[in-house]
Amino acid sequence: MNPLYRRLARILKYLLVGAAVAILPLILAAFLTTWLTSPEERIASWRYGRFLDALENQTVEQVTLDQTLSVALIQTADGQMARVNLPDDPNLEDLLIESSAEVLISETPVARGSVIYPTTIVTIGAYLLVGSILWLWILIDCALQEADQGNTKIAWILIIIFTAWMGAFAYFLFRRPQRKRELGR
Repeated sequence: MNPLYRRLARILKYLLVGAAVAILPLILAAFLTTWLTSPEERIASWRYGRFLDALENQTVEQVTLDQTLSVALIQTADGQMARVNLPDDPNLEDLLIESSAEVLISETPVARGSVIYPTTIVTIGAYLLVGSILWLWILIDCALQEADQGNTKIAWILIIIFTAWMGAFAYFLFRRPQRKRELGR
């Protein structure tokens, strides 16, 4: 086989392995988030216009406003929870009075803006877990398979340890194929 084709096949193999490694934590995170998140933690984020439409359609059962009247937590008739950032709208008070929704004022402030959702935490955790497992596998591979002569083994182990995933990735892409050609293992 032509050496160029072999090199292209090896690059394609690394790309496919990299894509699988990148997608696996996302699938794991989606599964775990759905499985671990309770319905109370699943709070949607609504735009103000959607909130007004729901008030007009009488689908909002309860509106909990924070003390500053800048954020509202909403519970709909079907049990869905949503958070809305409220603008300074002089008509909002009239709309709330006209609606059939129960209006409460919360004594504790409601978080405004973005929130770290469980999906984010689980996704980051899944990437850290998969990355750490691959890093450890490459470190063990280097320690057990590199030749004992010279400083190559020690140098690569130090590179992998001190540069973490970048060193492990460099070893996997450059040194490991060279080692297999030279040592056959």
